[in-house]
Amino acid sequence: MIKRICWILLLSIMLFGCRELESDALINSTDQIGILELKSINNRFHHQIFSIAQLTPTVLLAGGDTGRMFKISTSTENFESYSPLGEAGNIIALQAADSLKIVLLNSNSEIGLSTDGGFNWQNWTGNLDSIIILALYHQTSTKYFYIGTSNGLIYRRSFADTCWNQITNLYRPVTSFTSFDSMTLYAGTWSSGVFKINLQTYLGERISSGLLNPYIQSLHAGMNNKLFAGSYGGGVFCSSNMGISWYNYSKVFDTCNITGINTTSNNDLIASTTSKLYFIKNNSTMASVGIVDSTNILINALFIGNNDLIYVGTNEGIFHVIQR
Repeated sequence: MIKRICWILLLSIMLFGCRELESDALINSTDQIGILELKSINNRFHHQIFSIAQLTPTVLLAGGDTGRMFKISTSTENFESYSPLGEAGNIIALQAADSLKIVLLNSNSEIGLSTDGGFNWQNWTGNLDSIIILALYHQTSTKYFYIGTSNGLIYRRSFADTCWNQITNLYRPVTSFTSFDSMTLYAGTWSSGVFKINLQTYLGERISSGLLNPYIQSLHAGMNNKLFAGSYGGGVFCSSNMGISWYNYSKVFDTCNITGINTTSNNDLIASTTSKLYFIKNNSTMASVGIVDSTNILINALFIGNNDLIYVGTNEGIFHVIQR
């Protein structure tokens, strides 16, 4: 019981981190290029959001608190509410395989599956009932879903499989995944940095040279072999050689908690903390060209959708990030 409580506390840190309550909210902040502006998708939508995914070009999925998932039209701003696994737990991860198949993970370590666009759901946890799950990832090139657990075990499953199959054990909490191709999986861990897993042999290799903070909360594979790692307390690190060596990507992060990292089609980095959103241009200076700073709106999730549209999930619903 004590061990489970400890892992619940870790999950709470990953979700909420430390809230930066410094000054009055600054929704717009200017600098060299212009303004980053937060625009609510629907002014009547004020649910707390922990995860975002794209179901179709005009429909977003949003994972909320008390087990609720929302389908939101970006064209009409209408939304529908569902309770896939009952009204319990926060939906901390959403993965849409296509316009019909959706897989989710909630904070109770339950996995849900819908094959009809979210109208009906089944519990897909299967043989992992007693395991604390920290991460869910869909590798589109192989169509496998991967999960990371608090004890370091990594499992995968396809829609054709009847259960989750263990592929390796990293012996430390696995918090995040990303990949460049179908041959390799990268796993972020809590306390030991990043591991590179060969999906042919299932052997894991620690690749953390220059990664000064080993507490990884998020991973993202950008273009041109750039790998990004968001840490707890150390900002964002980047590797330009697929993880062989790392360096601090920018000194502008002054937070204890990176809630999300992603890149645009230009390989510009978007990073969110609990109260700030950073836009880092892909150039030699790596200077910040836009910051949203808010102490009233607390950011839980970051997502870049079609046409480089940027969305954040917050304690007050979903906002579209506009660069002016």
